[in-house]
Amino acid sequence: MSETLSELQKKTLSSIKNDINNKQNMSIRECAYRNFVSIGFLTKLAKKLGYSGYKEMVFSLSSKRYEATVECDNKYIFKYILKVLICTWRVKTIIIY
Repeated sequence: MSETLSELQKKTLSSIKNDINNKQNMSIRECAYRNFVSIGFLTKLAKKLGYSGYKEMVFSLSSKRYEATVECDNKYIFKYILKVLICTWRVKTIIIY
């Protein structure tokens, strides 16, 4: 991203991230209305961030993944670590190898 975001763009992006964290799936119209911006503003913001449009931006922001590698022989400690990961990072899927 070669350009920097304006204060309104930063505020709007922060609002979108908060909505994602609160599990609110808003359409582009709802998001524009709630943030007092136009649909075009949201589309331009998404494109400025390198996305093809609003939906791709929201999908990408909502599907950020965290990875952690844990080696543990004690199954009780391992279960505790899993609980911490689920509660702290809101992990939805755990893959065990």
